[in-house]
Amino acid sequence: MAKKQVKHHKFRNIGIIYEMLLSKVSSEIISSKNNTPAMKILNKYFCQENAIKEEFRLYHILKTNKVKSEEEAKTLIEEVVNARSNINNKDLKKQKYSLVKDIINNYDKEIFNTKINEYKLMASIYKILESNDVKNTNPLPVFKSKIFIIENLLNKNNVKSVEVDKEIKLFTEQDKSIRYLTYKIMVENFNKTYGKLLNEKQKNLVGNYISNLSSSPKFKKFINNEITTCKNNIKENLNKIDDKTLKIKLESLYNDIDVVKSKNIKDSIINILMDLYEIEEEIKGL
Repeated sequence: MAKKQVKHHKFRNIGIIYEMLLSKVSSEIISSKNNTPAMKILNKYFCQENAIKEEFRLYHILKTNKVKSEEEAKTLIEEVVNARSNINNKDLKKQKYSLVKDIINNYDKEIFNTKINEYKLMASIYKILESNDVKNTNPLPVFKSKIFIIENLLNKNNVKSVEVDKEIKLFTEQDKSIRYLTYKIMVENFNKTYGKLLNEKQKNLVGNYISNLSSSPKFKKFINNEITTCKNNIKENLNKIDDKTLKIKLESLYNDIDVVKSKNIKDSIINILMDLYEIEEEIKGL
């Protein structure tokens, strides 16, 4: 009998879904949106005592903890896998189905293309947690996942992310009114720091950049539409500009940017668009 593979499914990966929702909240904060669907979903599924939060704690443990030896790492992984077997599978599957449904109803499936910095680690954790539920499993993929997690647990250079996650953990465990106040302060702090520095178009661009993969078709379409609009605006206004320095800068940016044909959106394109948005505001003031 052929061995079964433990395949990774990002639609079922609680660690990835959590990071994806946090990223969405961040981009919506930039757009000055309050009490957004992503925040409501986080509150509903990750701030209540349920099967999803139980499993999320296991992801959090393997993602943020550091150990001194390989033996300690193996022991921690074993304890986490054992703890996962104590979670009610029926409840977990039902809650995950409801969670994904709520996400898709409020956004679209494109949100699952959100860039996740520690995607491989989250996928590895998913595989070892799911391995107990798959009978007659091919051990090699699970073994590789364990090795990757062990390497992460032994990595002492990843201290900053641990501190950030501690803050996130505290946030998710707070009272609902306190969480809302924290969220409100985050919005106010962002607007206080960047509100006067970024115009609406720049905020929208940064928000889209945060919540999308550079290779996302939706993001590429958005960028190409913005490039086309910007170039048309330059053509219409170039002859109206008397300021030689501004005119030279605008002509240079016009020549440096074009509709993106490659798969990935380069950071240089984002930087040029940010500059163009700023110049558009200057032109309006002429």
